[in-house]
Amino acid sequence: MKATAKIVAAGVLAVGATAAVVGWIDASLQTEQPAAKPTAQTQLPKAGNVLGVDEVAKDPKAHQGRIVVEGVVDKVMVSRRTFTLIDSEEFAACGVTTCAEYSLPVSVPETGYRGALPKEQETLVLLGELTALDRGFRFDVLEVKRGDAVIISRID
Repeated sequence: MKATAKIVAAGVLAVGATAAVVGWIDASLQTEQPAAKPTAQTQLPKAGNVLGVDEVAKDPKAHQGRIVVEGVVDKVMVSRRTFTLIDSEEFAACGVTTCAEYSLPVSVPETGYRGALPKEQETLVLLGELTALDRGFRFDVLEVKRGDAVIISRID
């Protein structure tokens, strides 16, 4: 069975004891201040610091703070401005998106962000900040890259 953890732009990464989804908070419901807009000082770290989707979903407590997550796009839901990522290594090993143990849905609200949604099976790198909430975790997405190109970024 595919477990699902949710990453929502200015929303929640929610992982229960069995990695089941425990909640979804839309960006419009957040009351805390969003993370800082990317600058020259907040650019993506070197490749050794990039986490896989599985790493973050399995142990979010260990990855709090500014992180970079790499994954492959599983599904794109244009009408909801959402896409799901699966682990890049898992995709490389099986060659299809249906074998992933975890998926991380990413919401890109119409307001506060610019850029186009990715296509299925594209490899992306997301820069953001993971913080613990009373129930789950919030991952504030700052920027989404495909290769060297920024395809989605938060605007303030």
